[in-house]
Amino acid sequence: MLHAYMLHPRSFYQDTIRLYPELAVLRGFPLTQIAVRIDDAMAYIPATEQIKFWEAATGEAAAPPLKTTPSDEFKITCPTALILQITDPVISVAAFLNDIARSVSGKGVGVAGTLLSAEGKFDLERSTAITSKIASAVDFPMIKNLRLDDAVYHLQAHSHSMFADIEVEFLSCYGNPGGFSIDLGNAVLRQGSFASIMYHAGSFLELTMKGESAMGPTNEIDLVWHTHQLSVNYRDDLMRLFGWFLDHVDVAPSEILTSALSNADRLWENTFGTPYESYFKTKIFRKQSW
Repeated sequence: MLHAYMLHPRSFYQDTIRLYPELAVLRGFPLTQIAVRIDDAMAYIPATEQIKFWEAATGEAAAPPLKTTPSDEFKITCPTALILQITDPVISVAAFLNDIARSVSGKGVGVAGTLLSAEGKFDLERSTAITSKIASAVDFPMIKNLRLDDAVYHLQAHSHSMFADIEVEFLSCYGNPGGFSIDLGNAVLRQGSFASIMYHAGSFLELTMKGESAMGPTNEIDLVWHTHQLSVNYRDDLMRLFGWFLDHVDVAPSEILTSALSNADRLWENTFGTPYESYFKTKIFRKQSW
């Protein structure tokens, strides 16, 4: 989830300032810290202190069930003292109005999507000015006294004319579950394709190490392989898993390259039953001791 979140750097940076200042201590993805906590079976067991911290901070179980039924419940805090149907628009508008209220009262830093200029520079003065303009457009002193469902209708019915002269895309930041300014759930699913490339890179490496002929990787697999080579563990990993070391060859005669691509196509499809997509391949592997 953090990986997918940080791949939206503009939203991640602004959300860190507005909502989750504790994330600022990361100063980058904690790749090394995560890697040392994952064993070869990809099993991660959090420490007792980590579980207690998560449950105290979120009010949710550290290990929720992987499958749920209609009888399972998920409780959320009602955004108003009134009794009304809790829907995504209601929750979104509640978050929007809350951000305006916090900014107007001096307790917040502006509504979502306003903290960075078009060039990406942090500009609190600009954010405050835009938020004040938005508060004026929605007539905040009046709308905060409405029932929340009336406020939803008011914003949905008049949002286009209210914000026509405000050249900042901020409303889309409030249409996502969980309070994030992006749809983090779908972002995680989209990054699943990247995870599959990582898996395919491992599969290709295994086929190459066990085969007798040169093979050519796709560009995506080659990128993962390059990243592995930049790790201090590259040689040790291959010696431990396969008993010999695979060198990097970034140039080869055309006839060897053609043969390598053909070998990769044939072996990959014979092993996994799926096409290898030859048009992505650019390089070859070669067995060589070190």
